[in-house]
Amino acid sequence: MPPIPPPPPPRLAGPVAALLRAAQDAERQASGPDRRAAFRLTRVLLGGARAAGHNAAQLAACLGLTANAVRDRCGSDGWVRVTQLSAVSGVPEPQWAQWHEAGQLTQHCRDDAGQDCYLASEVIGALSRQTAGSADGA
Repeated sequence: MPPIPPPPPPRLAGPVAALLRAAQDAERQASGPDRRAAFRLTRVLLGGARAAGHNAAQLAACLGLTANAVRDRCGSDGWVRVTQLSAVSGVPEPQWAQWHEAGQLTQHCRDDAGQDCYLASEVIGALSRQTAGSADGA
């Protein structure tokens, strides 16, 4: 009797999958120094997704990669600028501040340039709590 294949990994929440795919697309379209920044953003978001509890198989299924490729690409959970998040996710900058004020994003800092940043794992968590049809959480 052939072995029973494992079940497919659970799907990522729509907004999380959309963010990761958009980061992957931005990476493919960027060139020069922008490509390096886009590559770093994808690594940090993947690391944040792993820290938020998503496994490599889930992320691989979302991005059309192998689980090993995801493991290789994952960076550490880290800080992401709101400007980057808005550019990639389509979520307006003021929405991130509203989520912060509502307690959905508690880890906040300002980088050396004075820009607001949030921890990638919290970003993934906040997006996971949003409905697929409403990025504003209403």
